[in-house]
Amino acid sequence: MKKIFILSIAVFSFFVFITEKSVAQTDKGNFMVGSSIANLNFDEDYSSIALSPTVGYFVIDNLVVGLTPSIGYTSSKAVIPGDTYKTTTLGIGPFARYYFGSGSVKPLVHADYSYLHMKNRNNISGNEWQSTSSYSNVKLGAGVAYFINNYVSVDGIVSYNRIFLGSGNDVGSVKISFGFQIFLD
Repeated sequence: MKKIFILSIAVFSFFVFITEKSVAQTDKGNFMVGSSIANLNFDEDYSSIALSPTVGYFVIDNLVVGLTPSIGYTSSKAVIPGDTYKTTTLGIGPFARYYFGSGSVKPLVHADYSYLHMKNRNNISGNEWQSTSSYSNVKLGAGVAYFINNYVSVDGIVSYNRIFLGSGNDVGSVKISFGFQIFLD
């Protein structure tokens, strides 16, 4: 019971601190931290997730620039029982986002570049092998941010992603991502 009480006080204190130090304005000089999630899929034979935390600074009103580390994981089972394919991806790159308007719902445009390192671990017919590769990803998108309160927004973005593999086999796709942002002054 004592641990729950201490944890409750700690969580309450954190939110009081955040609300005291936060503003929902996209004004020059403010900071933005948050995360988005995409490629979310969990079923018996295939699972995947991609997380992209964001840390940015408003260089002018409504324009935030910053860094986006990327973390991805995919796991799938093959037709042959026991065969598995697993991929882990880590990356980082710059992003820019521009918000339009001044209400609680703000349209936005977003662009980012990531340099990523991918590690594959496969088990095929009892033979395990690993491979690594690196590639670049460019994302251009548009969406909307809904400001829940003066401190937090929930975002939805539809983007075109272009993966540059370096072998001439570039891949393009359309993705939907959802996330949240916290605004600090």
